[in-house]
Amino acid sequence: MRLPHCKPSSLNLLYSLLCKHPRRFRGYKKVFDKMVFGRKKKKLEKQIAELELHARVLEEERQRKEEEQRRRDEEQRRKDEEQRREEEEQWRKEEEHRLKEEARRWKEQQQILIQKEALRREELKRQLRKEVQIQEEESRLLKKQLENERQESERKENERRSKIIQGQQRRELERIQKRERAQRRLERLKLTSPEGLRGLRDLIRTRYQLDMYIWSLKDARTPDRPIVIENMEKADAVLSEIVAMVDSWEENDKVWTPKEWEIAQEIKKRIHAGGKRWWVGNPPWDEH
Repeated sequence: MRLPHCKPSSLNLLYSLLCKHPRRFRGYKKVFDKMVFGRKKKKLEKQIAELELHARVLEEERQRKEEEQRRRDEEQRRKDEEQRREEEEQWRKEEEHRLKEEARRWKEQQQILIQKEALRREELKRQLRKEVQIQEEESRLLKKQLENERQESERKENERRSKIIQGQQRRELERIQKRERAQRRLERLKLTSPEGLRGLRDLIRTRYQLDMYIWSLKDARTPDRPIVIENMEKADAVLSEIVAMVDSWEENDKVWTPKEWEIAQEIKKRIHAGGKRWWVGNPPWDEH
């Protein structure tokens, strides 16, 4: 087997390949040994020694670099470990600070909640006191109102009793007055004479005055109408007395002269003529 032509500078590389892969280049190794070592054995040995020395130097340099790289890596790992520890310590401190801050905020929130609860309870107590005062005031006002209502009821009851008594007294007085008027009417009826005419004149004047007074109060309000009604009853009573008086007149030569009887007949005719008003049941305010 022949080797290809190689430059001397390539022998070292070729030899290193043959030494590195002996099985693959088994035949080439023998030829190379015969060709090289037979001619330039000493030079080759020197070159091999130089190569080995250079290889050792390179190996030492490589080992030194690897050692330096290992030391740098170890230093870097140590620095990374220290940095990691510092970061962990910083994180632990920050976490402790965060936890302390959260605990402080939680305590502040609890204090705020306690203060709010105290304020709420104080507000509830104040509202309760206010409600109690309002209830007491309402109770006092209610008692006062009940007392006023009781007094008002008693006053109304007294007024009602007083009105009943006054009504009874007024009716009794009216009965007495009616009885007296009836007696006077009977006396006047008996006096069918010029004196009776003068009594009739007084009754007519009284009736006229009552009519004018009633007409002047035709716009009276409801609370004032009982006074008007009382005068209306008096006016009707006077008119009844006038009618009864003239109806009782009879022709009598012993009492009337012919001229007086003519005057009496004229008066009787005018009394029975229309235009006179009976006030009871026909009040003046119904004219509106």
